[in-house]
Amino acid sequence: MLRVRNMSVLVDSFRLEVDGLEIDPGCYFILMGPSGAGKSLFCECLSGFRPAGGGVIVLYGKNIGRLRPEERGVSLVHQEPCLFRNYDVFGNVAYGLRCRGISEKAIERSVGGILEKLGISALRGRKVDELSGGERQRVALARAVVVKPSLLILDEPLNALDFKTRQDMMEQLRRLKGEFDHVTMHVCHDLDEALRLGDRIGIISRGRLLQTGSPREISYRPRSLMAAELLGVSNLFPVSKAVGDIVVLEDRFNLRYAGETVKNPAYCCIHPELIDLGGTRRAEAAYEARIIGIRELGKMLEITLDAGIRLTVRIFDTRTRQFSEGERVVFGIPEHAVHLME
Repeated sequence: MLRVRNMSVLVDSFRLEVDGLEIDPGCYFILMGPSGAGKSLFCECLSGFRPAGGGVIVLYGKNIGRLRPEERGVSLVHQEPCLFRNYDVFGNVAYGLRCRGISEKAIERSVGGILEKLGISALRGRKVDELSGGERQRVALARAVVVKPSLLILDEPLNALDFKTRQDMMEQLRRLKGEFDHVTMHVCHDLDEALRLGDRIGIISRGRLLQTGSPREISYRPRSLMAAELLGVSNLFPVSKAVGDIVVLEDRFNLRYAGETVKNPAYCCIHPELIDLGGTRRAEAAYEARIIGIRELGKMLEITLDAGIRLTVRIFDTRTRQFSEGERVVFGIPEHAVHLME
């Protein structure tokens, strides 16, 4: 388990403060945030490459906050693989084990095993300059995992890869998730990557950890406007007034809300995939609108409505009926589709 309490660090005028973060053993934790949020700085503090000014970092019961990087049991993989050009693939992966004085017989067994798991056994004799970007990232991952760290940090490992290689690497990481019991922290700013890989997700912005939760909790129940914007939440509106279970948006659109009580709601989001367009599902209230835009996104249809406010609707089963621009439609907004934020 990783626990972080009251950790802070000041770099020039930027302050990073993390408190109350807990990640269970075996958890694949995604840390999301925009550029400049403090993600990489947090990774450097956890791995010991930048000292934290205060607080406690506990990894599996051991306070590692004052230990040197090599004493922490932390492996870090950067966006750009830092491989040794004077070694072949096997030598790069074996480097950490040799530094620990492991026997060559045990190294052969461990390195051979991880190369096979990552599907790069055929590359073991290749030089770094002979590898593609995806192959280099797999070698860097193998080198980080083979030493059996307590905490594996992947700092935006997929950013520099092309689309197909990114998809392949995500599948590889998904397969590896269940094979290790260490804590994994994967840093990214891509929601699809976070939802596909993460057991839990944390949102960081301007040096503050805003929210942690399951992928469903994070995507359906953002706690702040900043988190909602980072997640690319659709149908995000300022709240004009809230009385009882009625919420008024932009002074002209009323809807019913049945979620957790929010004292002073400032913003509201309506989940586009939960809106009932055309009466295909039972909804608590009916509204009228005109279709002003239709986009096909693979197997999903994204429809834009003018209902006094501009709403986005997403339909995954397009076989139920056809829609056309300019058409007037009736739609419903179930109470559970509405989420309020302070």
